Amino acid sequence: MGKRYKTFEVYLVYIDADKCTGCGSCVEA
Repeated sequence: MGKRYKTFEVYLVYIDADKCTGCGSCVEA
């Protein structure tokens, strides 16, 4: 499920940047 959550965060950054909290979790390489 963690992978799904990460994908959701990436979605927020690229599709819904206004909702991105800048937590950095989706930026992990």
